[in-house]
This record gives sequence, structure tokens and C-alpha cells, in this order.
Amino acid sequence: KHNQFRYLDTGSELRDEIFETIRTAEKFIHLSYFELFSDRMGYMVMAALIANRLGLKSPASLAKVGRILGVPGPINSNEDADVPYRTGPIPSEEFTKPSKDALIANAQKLFSTLNSVGSSGLNARPIRLYIDDFKKLKGKLTKAGIIGALEIFGIEIKKESGILSYSTNHTKLTSSEKRAVVSGGNPVDKVMDWTHLRRWRDAAILIEGELVDDLNLFFMSKFFNKKHGELKAFLETDYCKGSES
Repeated sequence: KHNQFRYLDTGSELRDEIFETIRTAEKFIHLSYFELFSDRMGYMVMAALIANRLGLKSPASLAKVGRILGVPGPINSNEDADVPYRTGPIPSEEFTKPSKDALIANAQKLFSTLNSVGSSGLNARPIRLYIDDFKKLKGKLTKAGIIGALEIFGIEIKKESGILSYSTNHTKLTSSEKRAVVSGGNPVDKVMDWTHLRRWRDAAILIEGELVDDLNLFFMSKFFNKKHGELKAFLETDYCKGSES
């Protein structure tokens, strides 16, 4: 009775709720997936995380961030209000990917001129990304510039395996202090209805309520490589004080 659940029937619904969870987060963002690619979804998730770090919530603000970085933005880029991003349907799957050097240079430019997108400065809320298959994907994500761009804005990326079993590490989660999206699919184009030739079918659910706290504790146990019994004491260390509530 203390939770609300909504089944996300299509890839586009899953996509919308992942972005809305990132957009509306005010205390922290946790992402745990098996894969992340340098496709439309990968670049837009990167831009959305950076926009949140800058305290920006409107579609117009995300569009500005995307233009500076050289990556796709929302299709409601004219809405300068606190409303959800509209990311589809898109007329074409094609988009021009920035080179690694261009993306890193653009991210550094954005970091040094935050007022260019209407940001008053970086917020301190933790943004953490756990990719289970990072060993395999590190080269591709680094070559694409995604890792470097995220790190410029202080987004934490887990780069080694945790203590949990492989099957447990296959978690697919986007969560904030308010809500969590749990899915069977990674944030990649084929799962998010952004490819016309092949669409992947995965179950997903949006959760709001007390269960969100449990999911975030599960994520942090994995991210910090701590057993659940050790987590409370770890969260009381100077490293974590003030980063979660």
C-alpha cells in the first residue's frame, strides 16, 4: 500500500521514464546496466546526466546542452518549462556522431562557460553509473568520448566488478530519490524503439514509494562493493555523509 507501480508496455514508454527519472532527480541519480552504447540513447543519456548536474530541467535547456556537445536532443526543444522531454518518434535513425576529440572539447567548453546554457553552477548531487560489461565496453565508450565527457562533470563511473554474482549484476535500473525504473533491457536504441529494422521486447516497470529506497540501497551495495550488513556503517563515513538522505 506504500508503493505505486506502472507497467511500461513499450520501449518508448521505458525510454520516456528513464529520461524523466534523470530529469526530475534532486538528490542523486543511480544507473545500473549491463550495456551502454555510443548510439542515440547513449549520447542522450550522457547529455541528460550532464544537464541534471547543471541543474537544468527544461527540454530547451537539454537541447542547448546537446547542441554544444554535438549530440541529439529532445524534439520539444522549444519548451522552456519544467516539463518532460519528448524524445520520439523521430523521423530518421540517422544522426551525426561527434568525434571523441570534438565531444571532449565541447564538454570542456560547456564546463567552462556554464552560463551559456543558463546554469548557475554545478550541483553536488551524486550521479553514479555502473556498467556490468564495462571491461568489454570501456574501449568503445572511451573512443566515443562518452566516458571523458561524463567525468569532466564529476559523474562517477564504476570501472571494476563488484562482489555480487554475475546473475545479480545483470540488474537494469535507473533510480532517483523519488522513483525507479526497473527493466529487462539496457538503455540502447534497439530496446527504446529507436530502430526500425529490429526492436527488442523487454518488460519494464516504474516504481514510486518506499520500495525505491530499497532499490537504491541495493545499488549502493553493489556500486561501493559492500555487503548489505556493512553498508550502513560505510554510509556514515566522511566519504558518503551528505550525499544521500
